[in-house]
Amino acid sequence: MRKLHIIPALLLGFYALSLNAQNESRSALQSSDPLFKQVATPNEVSQTSDKPVALEVNNGSSNKLTGNQTQTILPAVQNEEPKEEKKDSWSLNLELRPRTEFRNGYRALTTPASQPAFLTTQRSRMSVSYENEKIKSYFAIQDVQTWGDVKTKSDAPSFMLFEAWIEMKLHETLALKLGRQQLKYEQQHLLATTNWNNVASSHDLALLKLKKSGFDAHLGLAYNNEAEKNFESNYPVDYYKAMQFLWLLKEFDNGLALSLLEITDGLQPTGADYTLYFRNTTGLNANYSNKDLGLTLSGAAYLQTGKDKTGTELNAHMILASASYQVNEKLKTTLGFEYYSGDDNLDTLDTEKNAFNNLYGAGHALRGSMDYFITVDNHTKNGGLMDLYLKLDYKLNDKISTSGAYHFFSLTNNVIDTDYTGTGLKALDKPLGSEIDLLLNYKYHKTLTMSVGYSVMFAQRSLSVIRGGDYEKAGHWFFVMLTFKPGLIFK
Repeated sequence: MRKLHIIPALLLGFYALSLNAQNESRSALQSSDPLFKQVATPNEVSQTSDKPVALEVNNGSSNKLTGNQTQTILPAVQNEEPKEEKKDSWSLNLELRPRTEFRNGYRALTTPASQPAFLTTQRSRMSVSYENEKIKSYFAIQDVQTWGDVKTKSDAPSFMLFEAWIEMKLHETLALKLGRQQLKYEQQHLLATTNWNNVASSHDLALLKLKKSGFDAHLGLAYNNEAEKNFESNYPVDYYKAMQFLWLLKEFDNGLALSLLEITDGLQPTGADYTLYFRNTTGLNANYSNKDLGLTLSGAAYLQTGKDKTGTELNAHMILASASYQVNEKLKTTLGFEYYSGDDNLDTLDTEKNAFNNLYGAGHALRGSMDYFITVDNHTKNGGLMDLYLKLDYKLNDKISTSGAYHFFSLTNNVIDTDYTGTGLKALDKPLGSEIDLLLNYKYHKTLTMSVGYSVMFAQRSLSVIRGGDYEKAGHWFFVMLTFKPGLIFK
């Protein structure tokens, strides 16, 4: 008689109770596993029988039971493979973006002596990214040029470091990102990539990111120096000396998202060694999206306090609102306004600045393609700005899309009319002008897109007084741009 294996009574009892429940799953496993093929069912093996029963295992041997022998066959145990870590992934990306423009009233009104400009600029960017289970990294260099800006065979340096950062996964919900990086928050009114600008925007900072169950929190910290030094000194760069920001976002299941953005930047007066004036900009954002209705609503309100670079007290605000409606699969409409507070320049006793500064935000993508109001307070003589706009987006097919926008610009407070020759002070009329922007995008290939745009500005006299030029002549701007972005991924 074959010697039977000794199995503890407790294990035998437990297995006998669970054996019937395992029949179906065992059969499926054994029929699909080439290393374990069972000729008889488990019940047939465990029951008393006069007939021999054979079980084939991966070594090809067979165990035969006869008579009243009873043997329990434990299921084959396969070694589980350890969880495979995410493999290293490398990607190489290129961007070539030549843009030819006709400018006759772009960013500035024409004068009787001015002549239209015709020029081509180009951004050439190369980036390398790396990613594994715990680390992400990105490195990008770029050359921004105007065709003909240097003579042939010139040795003038032109490449610059655009981004260089590493992101470490500290926990399942926590990551730390260090280095030169782009910042893009909300609708980019205050922190933006400014991609239309060929140089674009990036910041040197540390960014701590938390993401958990529909909640996001970002904390950014930056402290700048123009060079390596042993002692603190004046920061001559026309930029912030220090900055910190906090962004909190909560997304709800009903399509509502609420967020808070707080930005504090430290500005150093020209020539001062240690003095820093801190400007604080804090606001709330609300966004609601209903795909069934095709409706998207957005609103925001910000307050700006502290001091500007000259030490002047600040008390300014910005209010934003927009509504988008998806008419059908091809057409979307958007109606909205942007309100930036301004100074009452007729009040000569007021020492407080009420003109809102839009910090490091976008201009081209928000307040008209002709870029008259990139920095709101500077470009309105601190008079503030109201932008009422209507936008239409139409997707003809997978390759062609178009858009059109109408902007009506006006001041929000009093700016002195410097052409007035009467007694006392007189304020300019509030309307500044109207702008129409048209855009056509054609996707020639998945790596190549062609964009064609035309814009016209119909200025009012007030814009001419503030910015100079002839308001009676419309400003025109036309461009053609190619964006070539091939990429390679290595794993």
